[in-house]
Parts: sequence; structure tokens; C-alpha cells
Amino acid sequence: VGDVSISAGSSFSGGPFNYSVAGHWTGNGAFSSTGRVVFNGSSPQTISGSSLTFFTLETSGSASVTASSNGSIDGDLIIGTGSTFSAGSQSLNIAGHLTVSGTLSAATSTVTFGGTAAHLINCTAASVTLGNVVVNNSGGSLSTGGSVTSLTVNNFTLTQGSFSPPAVMT
Repeated sequence: VGDVSISAGSSFSGGPFNYSVAGHWTGNGAFSSTGRVVFNGSSPQTISGSSLTFFTLETSGSASVTASSNGSIDGDLIIGTGSTFSAGSQSLNIAGHLTVSGTLSAATSTVTFGGTAAHLINCTAASVTLGNVVVNNSGGSLSTGGSVTSLTVNNFTLTQGSFSPPAVMT
């Protein structure tokens, strides 16, 4: 699919299906799904709108995706090899894992790991930089995995849950 636009007052019930998006996503109405939305365009893509909730959000191929609005991911955020995800200064709530095989630009964003399940920051790079990190996980933990040995954050807040840091955290 090229561009996706969900207007205010409307709803799109996506079910358990996967959607490939080569264009922009504008979400001002409700979108519910238990599947993946995969951004795979060859030109820069933007995620914007007032109602941005995904189950699993993934970038793949040479996609360069920028979030220009706050959003929630009820599952995982997956940044595939060769692709880029820029969170800008937006706030992202992630209820699942953060997996980075491509490029993540999130130095001024706020990423909240919330919910009740365990979370994992799993990257192919040894060093990860996130802006502000909040752990608000009533029944679980946040840990790092993959090649991650260093985590750099501007601010770290542990509200609920537990955190197992990598060898180096600055």
C-alpha cells in the first residue's frame, strides 16, 4: 500500500494481518490490529496524526521512517537491517521489545517501557543511545541483549519494575 490515512472519527480494525506501507501514515482515527505494520518505502516516510497506536511496528529494507507525533506500540518496535527509524523529540510507549538491526535516532525522544511483560533492548550494535527512558512496568523488567554493552541516555526514570543495565550506562 502507498499512503495510509485514517480520518478523525473513523476506525480501521486491522485484525491479525500484516500491512506493508511504502508511503506515509496519518492516523487521526482509531487503528487496532494484532499484526505488523511494516514500513518499507524507498523514499522518506512519516508517521503522524493524533491517534497513533500499533501492535508491532517494523521498518525494513532501505526505509527511512520519521515519527512526527507521539505514539504507542502495544507489541514490539523492530528496526530492520538497512533501515532507519527517527523518533525525533516524540514520546513512544512500548509494551514489548525494542529490536534494532538498522539505525535508531532517538537522542531527544522519550521512550517508555510499560505494561506487565518483560522488555528487552536487543541490538546488533554494541552501543545504543536513547533520549529519555522511563520504565513503568508493574509486572516485569527491562534488560539489554544481543550485542548491547553500552547504553547512553539523557535521563533514566524507574517508576515500576526492575532494570538490568548493560556493562556501561552513561
